[in-house]
Amino acid sequence: MPGFTPVQVQEFDTMWLVLKSEIKQFLKENKMAPEVLDRLDWSLDTNTLSGRRSRGLQVPNSARALVGSTSSLSEEQERDLTILGWLIQLQSSYVFLCDDIIDGSLLRRGEPTWWSRPEIGKTAVNDAFLINFCIYFLLKKHFKHHPAYTTLFELFQESSFLTEAGQAGDHLVGGDPGNFDKFTMTKYEQVVKGKTGHYICLPVLIALTYLQLATPKNVAQTCDTLMAISYFLQVQDDYLDVFGDPAITGKIGTDIQENKCSWLIVQALERCTPDQRKVLERCYGQPSDHLAEEVKQIFRRLKLDQVYKEYEEQALIGLTEMVESIDETEGLKKEVFSMFGSEYQIISN
Repeated sequence: MPGFTPVQVQEFDTMWLVLKSEIKQFLKENKMAPEVLDRLDWSLDTNTLSGRRSRGLQVPNSARALVGSTSSLSEEQERDLTILGWLIQLQSSYVFLCDDIIDGSLLRRGEPTWWSRPEIGKTAVNDAFLINFCIYFLLKKHFKHHPAYTTLFELFQESSFLTEAGQAGDHLVGGDPGNFDKFTMTKYEQVVKGKTGHYICLPVLIALTYLQLATPKNVAQTCDTLMAISYFLQVQDDYLDVFGDPAITGKIGTDIQENKCSWLIVQALERCTPDQRKVLERCYGQPSDHLAEEVKQIFRRLKLDQVYKEYEEQALIGLTEMVESIDETEGLKKEVFSMFGSEYQIISN
């Protein structure tokens, strides 16, 4: 049990209508057509309100963990941290929307992806841009005179920049079906750090910065710990893409068809026979579901589901030890990182 009262989704959501109204009012004052406001309203609600708000909630909840109790934060601080949490939610919406377009994903959290709706299509690109711009509009509106404004702005900007560069690496590494020269564990770790590592660090860094606790030691410990957690979560996501049940995961796995440099294919290449490698070279990265099934059969013969479960068991031990070793002398708290345990889907049990 946490030593503080976590912010509940219902409590967090009360701020959304206020922020959305401010965005629309700004566009209205600048003579945007009603159709633009209606479309943005629809896009923001559809793309930002899906899911559990877990990344957004990490901002106020990290702050509560850092100060030790809810009562230690003023009403103004609680409000500011909730707003910053919603900016994180907007960033997530932007990243996921772009990723779904590039990957051609049809489902996210069990619902049709925004771009795949017949009435949306390619115009989803413009919707993604608008969602991203909303971050900086709201940041300026609410924090322009805050002493941490410049640092907060830079954190959002650098996180988005590095995440999108990492996404580019994810697609470029897997750009040549049948050629596995780049599919090494070293390259995989580099791709994961780029596309998810900086992204997962941001909520805690925002809370540390707002509370003036972002010392070099605290920032370094935060990034090291969350990079390790993000790597674990990405490996788990790769596993579920192939072995997960879409009814539970909420998405149809496409890593094989998209020629992704995933943890599973790297593990397979380290274990397969020459004949099995030929099958992988012929089938991996092809759009055919039939060929994807041949790849999955190789994965099953190599018992990669068991390889993953052994990895998971050891990784969770390592993460627990890492969190327990956090130095709290400069205000960082171990409890900040224990909150991320709710993101794990323990499969090895």
